[in-house]
Amino acid sequence: MKLHGPWSSEEIQRFLKETTIPVQIAVNDTNTNPLLISLWFISDGLSLWCATQNSAKILRHLQSHPVCGFQISPETMPYRGVRGQAKVTLSDDDGPRILETLVDKYIAEQESDFSRWLLARKDTEIAIKLEPLKITSWDYSTRMKKIVGDDI
Repeated sequence: MKLHGPWSSEEIQRFLKETTIPVQIAVNDTNTNPLLISLWFISDGLSLWCATQNSAKILRHLQSHPVCGFQISPETMPYRGVRGQAKVTLSDDDGPRILETLVDKYIAEQESDFSRWLLARKDTEIAIKLEPLKITSWDYSTRMKKIVGDDI
């Protein structure tokens, strides 16, 4: 795997572990038109895991062409994040486990109606594993701090 940008592998892994925004995944649809989807993710080293329902259109595109582009970056200052390309593996068996872990990460109130609704559908979840081929990081914190000050 190729790493580009200011962050080391360890810094990227820390960012992925601490970040609670969705990953944006880019694929081509059947007509080779770009398609962008946001999914919750967890990290396993530099690999990312997501889950979606087995009826999701993105799965058909990933089955026929198991590569994607991805990006994780907050929309607030300081602008920083990671993007890259990844090989994709789909797993029926890992879907329920990944969904449970995603709910733990993204939903503060575990006993909410939303959590129960998501988990009630876990048997039809498909896990999506993104194994990066290339990762580029960027971090404008220092540059922005000089301009905006400590407000970031």
